[in-house]
Amino acid sequence: MTPKDRTARPLGLALALAACNPPGLARHSSLVLLTAVAVVAVAWWAAPIVVRRPVRSTTGRRGHLAHHRNTALAAGSVVVAALSRPGPWIAAVFTALLLAYLLLADARAAGPAGLHQLRARIAPVAAYATGALVLALALLPVTVDGWAPLLAVLAVAGTATAVGLALHGPAADPSDAADA
Repeated sequence: MTPKDRTARPLGLALALAACNPPGLARHSSLVLLTAVAVVAVAWWAAPIVVRRPVRSTTGRRGHLAHHRNTALAAGSVVVAALSRPGPWIAAVFTALLLAYLLLADARAAGPAGLHQLRARIAPVAAYATGALVLALALLPVTVDGWAPLLAVLAVAGTATAVGLALHGPAADPSDAADA
C-alpha cells in the first residue's frame, strides 16, 4: 500500500461498508451478505485516488472504468445505500464518509491547487453544510400534503445552488496555488 493509499483506501472501504447498512445485514440472506462482500472488494480496488491527466490511455470499457474508478465508487456507494435503506444514524455516517472521500479525491487529483482549496476551509464547510441540509430534509417524515413538494423543491434548489457556486465560484488567484 502506497503512502497516499493509507488514507483513501480505508475511507473508501468504510464508505462501501456504510452503504451496505451493516446493522441490516444480519437480517438478510447469504446472497445479500455475498453482495456486501463484493461491494467491499470492489471498494478495495476503486478507493485509491487516481491522479492522471484527463486523457484516456485505452478506449475499452475496463480502461475507462479504471480511469474513473473514484467516481464509480462514490456513485455506486450512493446507489447501494439507496437500495439498502439505512436508518437515520447510518445515513448520517454514510453522508459524512461520502463527503470526506469526495473532498479527499478532489484535493489529491487537483494537486497543489486542490490542497490549497481544501485548506481554505470554505469548500469543506460548504460541502458539509449542504450535506447536512439535504440529509435533514431527506430524513423528515413527509406525507403527501401541501408541504412535501415545497420541501423537495427547496432541497433540490439548495443543492443545485451549492453545486453551481462550487463550480462557477470566483476564479482562484494563480499566485495562491504557488503559495501552497
